[in-house]
Amino acid sequence: MYRHAAVALFIGLSLAACGGVTDPSQNTKDIFPGSISPIGVGNNWIGSFNVAKTGELTIAVATMTPQIPTSVFFAVGYGLNQGGSCQPLSQNTASTVGFPAISGVQITPGSYCVFVIDEGFFTVPETFTVSVSHP
Repeated sequence: MYRHAAVALFIGLSLAACGGVTDPSQNTKDIFPGSISPIGVGNNWIGSFNVAKTGELTIAVATMTPQIPTSVFFAVGYGLNQGGSCQPLSQNTASTVGFPAISGVQITPGSYCVFVIDEGFFTVPETFTVSVSHP
């Protein structure tokens, strides 16, 4: 019994010494303003962020102007920054304003990108803010 406790303590101290996993409440929050035209006219937007520790990623479009109905979906995703381009890792094609599009995803240190894509539902250019919470 004491051996298991000693092993758990050792692992916990080792993780703490290496930076460990960041508690989501300690995450950095980056806010990116952006704009997007209807599909076919420059249909995505990309922002960059750097992750220093392992932890959870949450991405949400906080605002969109002009306001769109909650029945209008768009894609939000993230990827790796590689060679000056964004290599997508994951996306949610049923994203709506004000709700997390990506949430609880485990992310490791590196250089990442975030993107928003109109899936053919926008009728006019939209301006927006994207919130990215990361370790």
